[in-house]
Amino acid sequence: MAQLTLDLGLENEINENRVSFFSHRNTNSEKYRQRLENEYIPITETTSRFDRKLVSFQGNKNKTIHSWFKYKEGFSSSLVEQLISDFNIKNEDVILDPFSGSGTTSLTAQKLGISSIAIDVLEMAKETFDVKTQILEYDLEELKRMFLNIDTLEIRQINESFDYLTITEGAFSKSRENDLLFLRNWISSSKFSDRSKKLAEFVLLTILEEVSYTRKDGQYLRWDYRSSKVIKANEKRKATGKSPIKTILDKGEIPTVRSAFLQAFKVIINDIGYAQSVSFKNNSKQTFINGSCLFELPKLSSDIVDGVITSPPYCNRYDYTRTYALELNYLGHNNQTIKKLRQDLLSATVENKSKMKELENYYHTLDRDECFKKIRNNIENNIVLEEVLTALNNRWINGEVNNKGIIRMIEGYFSELTFIYSELFRIMKPGSKIAVVNDNVRFAGEVIPVDYMSCDIAQSIGFKVKKIYCLKQKKGNSSQQMKKYGKVPLRKSITIWEKI
Repeated sequence: MAQLTLDLGLENEINENRVSFFSHRNTNSEKYRQRLENEYIPITETTSRFDRKLVSFQGNKNKTIHSWFKYKEGFSSSLVEQLISDFNIKNEDVILDPFSGSGTTSLTAQKLGISSIAIDVLEMAKETFDVKTQILEYDLEELKRMFLNIDTLEIRQINESFDYLTITEGAFSKSRENDLLFLRNWISSSKFSDRSKKLAEFVLLTILEEVSYTRKDGQYLRWDYRSSKVIKANEKRKATGKSPIKTILDKGEIPTVRSAFLQAFKVIINDIGYAQSVSFKNNSKQTFINGSCLFELPKLSSDIVDGVITSPPYCNRYDYTRTYALELNYLGHNNQTIKKLRQDLLSATVENKSKMKELENYYHTLDRDECFKKIRNNIENNIVLEEVLTALNNRWINGEVNNKGIIRMIEGYFSELTFIYSELFRIMKPGSKIAVVNDNVRFAGEVIPVDYMSCDIAQSIGFKVKKIYCLKQKKGNSSQQMKKYGKVPLRKSITIWEKI
């Protein structure tokens, strides 16, 4: 009877993780997606060890140091600690995160005495990494003096304006803009140490959204009704007989730059004080590489990494150069450089173009033409990806895909992941493991099992797929898709592979 109950429980779990239909109303072939599901369902486990809090930034919101910069796309330090333990990674080992984000993997590794390599193309990832990994080096008394100086500082009017991007124009009120620039200049010209000044400049970076008329919301920034952008847009609409914009944001009272800065700086100073009182320096080395992992991983030597914990950008059209436009703008990006950066990101937006020719030329400069050909052949022989692209092209012909860039995005996404996973396999030591956090997606009624497709790619490269952990709470679909195609629960997974 006990065995029967166990079998029934396992069967229910398997059925719970199955996708009822990949193509709405069987409009397109789902043969290879079904075959993939049949292959990986037996090693897919719905687990309570990991939840949405652990695999998102929510788990870091109240964590010392990790909460300094609100990087919503990240995962928690608790997840990293669990996986490091699972992988049996030791002090003398090296762990890698090719999509570093807020630096959670590296910072957690540092705390445990493990060396790390972090890679990210976004400048704020580098800024975050630099200040966090210096946690034991700060002069606490100097930081406290800086805090008191800024608390009593006379903020004057200056003849300077923020050099906005087109997409950030009018993000600050005139007073907030003046105070932000004044404080940045004051910090830069102050007599404090370079390390303390860099930290203070980072604090300014963390409060930009708070003191602005914007709020991060999915793919874009939302704008407060008081912003010049909304006011001008409504004036134009009124002139043409249109009603005002309905989705208006009201952020309420927006704090002054000084008050927001001091509040954030106080938290950071307290965190540093706590960390310095309970931690000790170790011999671990934390390395950051500012660039796209597509082009940075091929430079690394083979068999140097003992584990990988990462989460690629999800294939969901979210554009980090828009979500973090204010921060990137503050760090010096203009309209031209932001467009280039957008193309440098992993293809996950409709604006991304193919990088295949660029990669071919790059591998040639490294004298690795055969490696490029092998990876490209792997992509061309991916029958599941071909099935997905064919289905979406059919939906496009039927007028169901609202932007053909979605098809190019998905092709680019899995093609680029094939290059990345191939390079990770090369640089990982035999017997080492990799954990990848990702979400499944759905476009125009077609379910794309990102977790299983990634496992299939990994297996074709030479990895052994060990486990697929699935969160109990499934992800929903957009309201537009549910209205047209119904609801299909989508898995959020942590896939575990081993280099054998």
